[in-house]
Amino acid sequence: MKFVKKQQDGNTAVLKTSEKKAKEALPPWKILVVDDETDIHAMTQLGLKDFQFADRPLRILQALSGTEAQAILKAEPDIAVALIDVVMETDDAGLRLIDFIRNELKYVLIRLIIRTGQPGMAPEREVIERYDIDDYKNKTELRVDKLYTTMRMALKSYRDLVTLDSNRRALRKILEAVPEFHHAQSLNQFFNGILIQMIGLCNLGEHSLIYTIDSGLVISAEDHHVVVQSGTGRFAPTHEEPEEVERIRKICLAQILGETASQELPPGALLIPLEMDKKPMGFVYLENARHLNQADLDLIQIMTQQCASALENLRLYFDLKEANQKTLKLLEMTEQARQEADSARHEAELANQAKSRFLANMSHELRTPLNAIIGYSEILQETAEDLEQGDEFTLDLQKIQNAGKQLLGLINEVLDLSKIEAGKMEVCLETFELKPMLNEVVAMVQPLAENRANTLTVALEENLGNLHTDLTKLRQMLLNLMGNAAKFTEHGQIRLEVKGDGEWVNFCVIDNGIGMTHEQQRKLFEPFTQGDSSMTRRYGGTGLGLAITQKFAQMVGGTLWAESQFGHGSTFVLSLPVFAKVPVANHSEEDPETSLQEEGIILVIDDDEIIRELFQEDLSKLGYAVAVAADGTQGLELVRKLQPDCILLDVNMPEIDGWQILSTLKTDSKSASIPVIMMSMNIDKQAGYAKGALDCLDKTMLHSQLPVILKKHHIGEHADGVVMVVDDDKMQREFTSKVLKNKGLQVLSLEHGQQVLAQLEHVQPVLILLDLNMPVMNGFELIEHLQKHDTWRSIPVVVLTSRNLTAEEGVSLNRHVATIFHKAEFQQQDFLWQIHQLVRKATVHKENEVKTDLELDQQG
Repeated sequence: MKFVKKQQDGNTAVLKTSEKKAKEALPPWKILVVDDETDIHAMTQLGLKDFQFADRPLRILQALSGTEAQAILKAEPDIAVALIDVVMETDDAGLRLIDFIRNELKYVLIRLIIRTGQPGMAPEREVIERYDIDDYKNKTELRVDKLYTTMRMALKSYRDLVTLDSNRRALRKILEAVPEFHHAQSLNQFFNGILIQMIGLCNLGEHSLIYTIDSGLVISAEDHHVVVQSGTGRFAPTHEEPEEVERIRKICLAQILGETASQELPPGALLIPLEMDKKPMGFVYLENARHLNQADLDLIQIMTQQCASALENLRLYFDLKEANQKTLKLLEMTEQARQEADSARHEAELANQAKSRFLANMSHELRTPLNAIIGYSEILQETAEDLEQGDEFTLDLQKIQNAGKQLLGLINEVLDLSKIEAGKMEVCLETFELKPMLNEVVAMVQPLAENRANTLTVALEENLGNLHTDLTKLRQMLLNLMGNAAKFTEHGQIRLEVKGDGEWVNFCVIDNGIGMTHEQQRKLFEPFTQGDSSMTRRYGGTGLGLAITQKFAQMVGGTLWAESQFGHGSTFVLSLPVFAKVPVANHSEEDPETSLQEEGIILVIDDDEIIRELFQEDLSKLGYAVAVAADGTQGLELVRKLQPDCILLDVNMPEIDGWQILSTLKTDSKSASIPVIMMSMNIDKQAGYAKGALDCLDKTMLHSQLPVILKKHHIGEHADGVVMVVDDDKMQREFTSKVLKNKGLQVLSLEHGQQVLAQLEHVQPVLILLDLNMPVMNGFELIEHLQKHDTWRSIPVVVLTSRNLTAEEGVSLNRHVATIFHKAEFQQQDFLWQIHQLVRKATVHKENEVKTDLELDQQG
């Protein structure tokens, strides 16, 4: 037999019992006849002799008085119907018995029928109104047919009431059991609880006082494995497992696999699946459940659903607990590894510092013997010439001298790098005239250039004046750059250009030699790096020159970067401040001169990583939010996403060059109005203007030209409105206000929505930055007020909240606010970009409104 319960979602849950149902006699209904006339008892026995209801016969109990009936009722509490005479040992003995049943014994389910032969002694209306009875009959009415009808209706009423009562108690039991399921401390406790509660539920049924279910199993199912978790009754844990258990386990496995079981359940057995999303998670097996009716099975189904849900949650909880324990263990291991790594790094740093200190302190000991070798080789050369030893002997001495000089140069470079790493390299600033120093450097490099048949040209701006920096380091930097150009160029051109603007001096070393690949440029300034092994073998060198040059430039406040095309040459740009300052570490406060002065989003599109970093650093100091892109595709994507205030675009890039990107920007209506500044070495400004560029920037002068160009075109100068910051948290309010003020915005700080409404009468903000949880008037209430006002409705609102929004709140807010930021996930850069864009839109909208009003006034 299968009991199928239709669920609300259309699915069906099946409670299976055995196909064979034994024909076992059900317990009889108990009927109590109370009357002082023996004839009435005999007539009742005869009239109900073969009576059956719901396949159950009657068991008639007899009492000749009210007192005798009370004794029977106390001994037999499950009587279904009582036929009671009124006048017996007293005129109201029957009525007193009714009062005893209802008020003292508290039997509310038993059906009470008055059967009287003297209606005048107990008028029907008066008895029905005063006493809790279910029917009133005259003895003359209850003939055989009428008695049969009355008894059937009474038993049907009793059965339905018992079912309702057991359902009520069962539902209460389920409600009481569910929290225990969800708070089980172990799976064993959970499975034992299921079995106890399920059997207890069955024993609340219609026949619980006569018949009980006491044997059952709980079986778990996971990954096609079925395991007996709990048993009771004859399945209680013992040394030997009953044979039926294996059969039940196989039947469960067949259900999981969707197969037909080869064996059947015992007669009257019940197998209840615990399912979640139509997937069996386990089974409850009960024996001797043949007398459970459909109402009982419906209750079992409710309990089963709760058990399955609780089991799923419990498994998730234990999985999460196990994962948490593994995570904690992993964190402990990670922390231990981090400590070991910190310790190893610290030891490595100490060793590196010791190495650097050793090399720096050994400079005299290393250089002295080498200088002696070089000096004596020169003396021997002179002696050999005086003694006329011949060219071959002199040539060998020259080789010794050249090898000594090469080794001395290598040691000098290693010592310089070691000094820098050890923090012992000193900066000696002095003021000197630039041109004589440049002439000196050119004179030193000229022979190197001529050795490889190169032409060296120099282009110096007039009025270069003096420079305040480290003269020795500048000389070494220029010698390194020009020496590299001479080394990697043959039968070519080498050019030194020096430009200045009063604040910066830019030294450009340009050659048309072998150039560099992109990979070589990426590792250009790493120590001991020089292209690849084949290049080292061909051209020689240690790969330290550029690394030292870059570090020297940084030490005097400058920068070094390069552009190159493989096979076509390279350009190195050394930018130094006219008046260098020795950097002071650990500034306690920000220099007022470098504090944020501008605001706006600038996008830099350049394939040179060093250039991108330079722009990001310089523009951030000016107060701009800077985004960078390494190629045209990434740049166009960021343009669509950020809608920047200005784009700095390199001309020479692989795949898509700057002119193609400019054309794409100007033909798209969404980006056509964005100012674009083209960048390149010796850029053709007229060509740039003709193609739609706002301005053109010579990369060699970026330190001095860039701020001037941005200022000239008023990039980012449009945020002149007031932003209201509304938050009852003082610390959060002050922090947010400070971030916005640093970006040049005017900020009005308020504590709650009521203050906002008061200020809106006098101030029209371009933006309201709003918290939701506030006293007096919260964020939701303020938004509602704003939406009701024609002027205030257009003010952009940004929600900054730590509250977890419900789906309904999210939908409601999204209709009326510009965006929502969660305080726990606050990212300052994203936040400022969003605020900037909203402020810009609001300002442009306001300007358009003013323009429209002026035009209307002129027309009028």
